[in-house]
Amino acid sequence: MTITDVMAEFARTAAIGELRIGLTGPPLIHALNEIGVSVDPADTPDFDDEVGSLEVHLRGGELIQLGMDNLGDFTFEFPGDPDRISFTMNEFLAVLADRHCRYGPDTALTYEGQQRAIRTAAGVSITFVPDESAAGEYRLHSLYSTAR
Repeated sequence: MTITDVMAEFARTAAIGELRIGLTGPPLIHALNEIGVSVDPADTPDFDDEVGSLEVHLRGGELIQLGMDNLGDFTFEFPGDPDRISFTMNEFLAVLADRHCRYGPDTALTYEGQQRAIRTAAGVSITFVPDESAAGEYRLHSLYSTAR
């Protein structure tokens, strides 16, 4: 599975492997370990970690936020995949279309001229920011699923 597959599946399902919002207990520990996030069960009440582009946030032993954020240069990487990848907004929307991932505008996270955002049917917010090197172009910035 490539990082593009992981990102598209996350956008479509709000899950990365078995990892999804609301997961708790041994299934949470197992899912974290499966994707390369090493965690001691004693740490799970409140835990934050980043591995490559992957971010996990636990509160009260429950996964409350799962995301993928760029590494500061608009590239993404995933544990176990040696590739780094970058997408323009149009390229990533094409990936979503190819994977039959429905989405619409996320007006709460859209700030004209600063950031554009969409929200998938699974509830993943995806943000794009202006690319300073290409006038009028936006680049993929982050994907997040949060318990709301």
